[in-house]
Amino acid sequence: MAQSKAFLSPYTAEKDKHCFICCNEIKRSEKPQRIGEKGYESFKISAEEWSQIDVPVHDIKHRFTEVYGRLECLESDNREINVHANCRVHFRNNVERYKKNYGLKDKTVDESHEHETEATADSAESPKKKALRSQTDSLSSKYICFICNLKRDIDNNSYNEGGLTRCATQLTADKLMNRMELFLKTKSSRFYSAAKRLNILLSGQSHDIFAVDIYYHQSCYIKYALKPATQEEITQNNKKVEEEVLDAFLYKVKTQIIRDKNAFLLNELLLDVKIFSEEHGLETPALSDTRSLKRFLTAKLKDDVVFYPSGKFLIVHSPEINPCEYSLATLRGSGLRDEDLSKSFGRMIRRKLNAKKKTEMELPLSPEEFLSMLDEGPLPEIYNAIYYSMHDNGKKNEYGYVITSRVKATKIWSLASDWETLMTGSPSPKQAIMGLVLHRITGKNTSYFTYYYMASYNITTDLSSA
Repeated sequence: MAQSKAFLSPYTAEKDKHCFICCNEIKRSEKPQRIGEKGYESFKISAEEWSQIDVPVHDIKHRFTEVYGRLECLESDNREINVHANCRVHFRNNVERYKKNYGLKDKTVDESHEHETEATADSAESPKKKALRSQTDSLSSKYICFICNLKRDIDNNSYNEGGLTRCATQLTADKLMNRMELFLKTKSSRFYSAAKRLNILLSGQSHDIFAVDIYYHQSCYIKYALKPATQEEITQNNKKVEEEVLDAFLYKVKTQIIRDKNAFLLNELLLDVKIFSEEHGLETPALSDTRSLKRFLTAKLKDDVVFYPSGKFLIVHSPEINPCEYSLATLRGSGLRDEDLSKSFGRMIRRKLNAKKKTEMELPLSPEEFLSMLDEGPLPEIYNAIYYSMHDNGKKNEYGYVITSRVKATKIWSLASDWETLMTGSPSPKQAIMGLVLHRITGKNTSYFTYYYMASYNITTDLSSA
């Protein structure tokens, strides 16, 4: 029951975990501010002023206009109000600026409605009754198709008969979200306004699509989510993605070549463009050949880069560096992000190993300790990195290791164990097993290999009797 309340309303969460102003969660690293008795009156005055400002829904400060209504719902003996420090500053200091920008709400409609209510009440000789939130008619505005944004006579029919239905499955939500992202990038699309309405609904108090009242007609849903996008929409979307790819690529070129004075082969830069395009979901690369890439770099960077021919290759470098300083052999296979990815992967492995905190073992081991050591495998990230260097994809088991054949798994396991031992300095199960196998094959207690293994970990043993 507690989960359903938190799911349906952001205000039913625990008071000390959510900001009363923005309704977002107050994280543990953030120190909340409590509105005391002295500051409550000034806080309430500011809330009343905010409630009168006509702040549009898409503005993030629209939530400030709802604070006064929530204050009235609080019990007088339970006024524990916690807020973010920055929210309280904006709430106190930005009132006048928002009044100037957006002005006050138009009260003529509300006043005429009040007069009509009073006249009806007088004619019926009934006492005035203050309308509660559950008695207002504003809730009916939620039950409207966000795509066509129209009320129809068949809205109350079943979904198959043309009526409204609410988004309730993950598959439907994914389709709506994917189309929203597509139509928002294409302003000429006829569904741009519908995508904008959905985006506004999801940018309010509830960011979960299932916590927002998203209704649609069957016919509208088919046209919006199921009907294939037009060629114009696809073309415009691909064009925008291509611009994002080229901007990201150009930034890396400026950083690596112009600033850091590195050099790259033109065909390697073309491979980087293809990788950027794949990561952004483009079926065809933003640039398909070295000629178009050279024209693109010349048009964007002009004299900031120079092309130096070396055999059948072209070296792209800074004009401040002599191209003879670069070795063609070292430039082959070098990409714009290779060094960044290598450093990032190395930092990730060190962080994982530090978190693993592999303890030093004390030899000799008991049979139980030795068997428990055999059950502990190498770091899954190292194991999977070796696997992905051979294959593009794979399925992981419940322990986080990619599933493969027993032969390959044994070889990868061995390499990953050596890698981890090199970094931690702790003996691995592989080395212990190798010593036992050699002992069984040779029939001797010591050999060159076991001596090397024992000496590597400063094991003092009297070998004079060997």
